[in-house]
Amino acid sequence: MKNNILWLGAAALLIIVITSFGVIVVTAQRMSANDLSIQFAEDAAASLNNGDSPASLSKNRIGFEHSLAPFIVIYDKQGDPIAGTGYLNGVLPAAPLGILTAAQGHGYHAVTWQPQADTRVAAVTVSARNYYVLGGQSLKEVELQENTTYELAGAALCAALFAFGMLYIFMQRFKA
Repeated sequence: MKNNILWLGAAALLIIVITSFGVIVVTAQRMSANDLSIQFAEDAAASLNNGDSPASLSKNRIGFEHSLAPFIVIYDKQGDPIAGTGYLNGVLPAAPLGILTAAQGHGYHAVTWQPQADTRVAAVTVSARNYYVLGGQSLKEVELQENTTYELAGAALCAALFAFGMLYIFMQRFKA
């Protein structure tokens, strides 16, 4: 019986280690999805604070419901969109005021924003002097990578537990 408890404890440890590695990798993937959003939002806020107009930062139009390209949307202090490169279904999207104001007094505020059912964005907001800037990028590819990581971690866990089980059976059968 004592031997079985040791085997079960070792199997539990194996499950914890493989699951932890999967969670660590997925967390790193999701956190890195914010990198370009942070850069775009901070750069735009700095330009606005240096006197650039919102229109001067809005030369491109990116339909982010279909595109993986990073984008910005500039909001006035009431939370109304006034300029930007990120368009949703052809219009500058309204963002919840709370994700905009959460950036005040902080470097930035990062959230996963789902403006419509089929669109999820790594969104970062930065407070500029007279504006809020939301930098964003689609999470479509990141979420595919996360799913692949979960599948690989699950397959590794199954293979490890199978090998572990075979070793246990072998050890029990040929016990001296």
